[in-house]
Amino acid sequence: MCDLWRSPGRWLLCFLLLALVLLCVRCQFPSTPTFVGTVRDAQTQAFLSGARVHVMALEPQAALEWVATSERGRFRLPLPQGQYQVQVVAPGYLTATFPLKVGANVLTVSKEVLLRPAPLQGCVRDAFTQRPIEGALVRYGTQEAYTDAQGRFCLQWEGKQALQVSSPRYQPLELSAEVLWPEEGQAKDPVLELALSPYVFEGRVYEEGTRNAVPGAQIRCGEQRAQADAQGRFALRYLAPGEVVQVSAAGYRPVEIVYEGQTWQEVSLSPWQVRVRVLDPQGKPIAGAQLLSGALHTQTDEHGQASLRFLEPGARLQVSSEGYRSQEIVYTGQGELTIVLAPARLFLSLRDAQTGDPIVKGAVLAYLKGEDTPQLFHPNEKGLLTIEDVWRFERLLVKVPGYRRVNLPLTRTGELMLSLEPFSVHGIYIPFGLLTKPQRVQALLDLVEQSDALNAVVIDVKGDRAWIVWPSEHPLAKDADAYLPDVLDLEALLKECRQRGIYTIARIVVFKDNLLALAHPELAVKRQSGDLYVDNEGLHWVDPFNQQVRDYNIALALEAVALGFDEVQFDYLRFPSDGSVRGLVYQRETSFETRTAAIGAFCAQAQQALAYTPAFLSADVFGLVVWTDPSRDMGIGQRVEDIAPYVDYLSPMLYPSTFGRGNLGLEEPMRHPYEVVYRSVRTARRRTDTLIRPWLQHYSLWGVIYDLPELLLQRKAAEDAGSCGWLYWNAGGKYDSQVFAQGALKLLPPISTPTPSSE
Repeated sequence: MCDLWRSPGRWLLCFLLLALVLLCVRCQFPSTPTFVGTVRDAQTQAFLSGARVHVMALEPQAALEWVATSERGRFRLPLPQGQYQVQVVAPGYLTATFPLKVGANVLTVSKEVLLRPAPLQGCVRDAFTQRPIEGALVRYGTQEAYTDAQGRFCLQWEGKQALQVSSPRYQPLELSAEVLWPEEGQAKDPVLELALSPYVFEGRVYEEGTRNAVPGAQIRCGEQRAQADAQGRFALRYLAPGEVVQVSAAGYRPVEIVYEGQTWQEVSLSPWQVRVRVLDPQGKPIAGAQLLSGALHTQTDEHGQASLRFLEPGARLQVSSEGYRSQEIVYTGQGELTIVLAPARLFLSLRDAQTGDPIVKGAVLAYLKGEDTPQLFHPNEKGLLTIEDVWRFERLLVKVPGYRRVNLPLTRTGELMLSLEPFSVHGIYIPFGLLTKPQRVQALLDLVEQSDALNAVVIDVKGDRAWIVWPSEHPLAKDADAYLPDVLDLEALLKECRQRGIYTIARIVVFKDNLLALAHPELAVKRQSGDLYVDNEGLHWVDPFNQQVRDYNIALALEAVALGFDEVQFDYLRFPSDGSVRGLVYQRETSFETRTAAIGAFCAQAQQALAYTPAFLSADVFGLVVWTDPSRDMGIGQRVEDIAPYVDYLSPMLYPSTFGRGNLGLEEPMRHPYEVVYRSVRTARRRTDTLIRPWLQHYSLWGVIYDLPELLLQRKAAEDAGSCGWLYWNAGGKYDSQVFAQGALKLLPPISTPTPSSE
């Protein structure tokens, strides 16, 4: 026996005996196969604990119990013979699915499962617009990612952790691990669709105090804009906490709010309001002053005060009141505002410096800054006139017949009284012929300057023969070749007169115009034969009806004023009278009515033209005109009533030698110089309120010698009768200086003035 066990076949015998025993046991006790294996990370080969292994029988179809892997990633699951579908899942990994077959006589089926990590991916959108959000920050575990232009992101699994998503101007979003990964460990969705809600700030804007809604209020925060509706409500989206929200509305003070994530807030706006006081320079309140800014308007009360609401800083506020210079200011937001308005009205009172009486005639020329043509103002019956917006003017010229002119720079407003010094012209005549003799003219200027009585000269600038003493540019003057270049320099003469204080009068002969008639026969007075009319001096006349003729003489008058003359005096302001004048041909049929109307029309046109110049206007008329009944015109168109209203001075030529025998009831008027002049001036003054300044005779005629007494008697008569000055005529420019000497009138014996009945 012992040898048997020691023989080489002993081991074979033992093995056969053992196999027989096992076969008997198996046949007596049948066994279930086992499915075993491990689960690993496909990338790291690390064992995955907690992975679930699900096995499902295919025939018949039934679910079996699942098993979770151990810490070493191992699993064991008994399975009967059959065909199965195996699914292995683990949080953060892609599920592994494979078939499994357990055959007969199989005790163990072994499998190693490799799971690939599952990506965590998704898309972030705007919950309000559904548009992708680019640049949103996605945090998961230790990982961060920013969404691309399509709002997409992709991260890797790090275990069961929360997912956080944030973006400026959006409310942050967090998905917990439980929501993100259900208990079974499978991701909720293959691709997450996430929506971020923008921050929304809603509210209502109302007016402080009234709590009335402020429709149209503007709400701004960075690039975000909103406008309050009719109820004052607004909604502003896409804000970020910490940003400043500005709320503004026209007429209200703006408000700034720091947004801290609040969803609703009421905003109170306080209206811009300024209390305005309007005063004059003396501090007195101005009631009724108008305050205007766009559609805003109010006016001050009796205290000069007003309250203006809804006036925004930067708005232009215009303040005006009648009689004051308007002012415009830019409002800067102050609560109180005092505005001082400078008077813009000048109340001018004209008074006689000697008597204090109001001056009701004349004109005030107001010159605008930078302009030569003035605006014209006239005093009323109380000697008062008002100039509005006086600040626009730089100076005034007061021109009143019988008074010295006043040039006044405008440096003030309000009330101003001007006392005018009476001024009467006492002058002599310088004939055209002397203008070629400078020494003679100088002697006459010396006479005027040295005399106590004289202060003026009448200079022929367009004489009886129609020559003119300056090179006029007027076409008719050039056609007539009217300028006589041999005369002295007129501008130099006028300058010297001003330096000597001599008043200058430019004498212009009007309708007796030989040169113009010859140059333009169509403008001349003609006989029915067509021949030009010729007067007793052999000179031609032009038609007083013709407007070209009138315009020509008025233009020359304006040129004379521009040269510097103080006054323009028209002579031969009439129709011709020499010789036979019956049947003369004019532009119109001549009659009393047409003649007087023509002369009156010319005077009116001349007055209108010269009214805007510093110069006065005067006219010469025959001496007998003041005595002629207004129903007659002596056939020459001269009538006091047609000429005097348009001139500053009327100068009747009261030469006693021109009064015929029996005139004024005198046998020889020439031998009664005082009575002729006195009564004529008185008569003229009764017919018009225009100032009378007569021409006096300074020559002898018809054998009647006019020496010192006769010359002085005329002067005294004019002054006694209330004339405004006088002028002496001598065709040769020769004068007796004794007439103008100091105290000369005292040489005369006492004179009895004529009684009214004798006038």
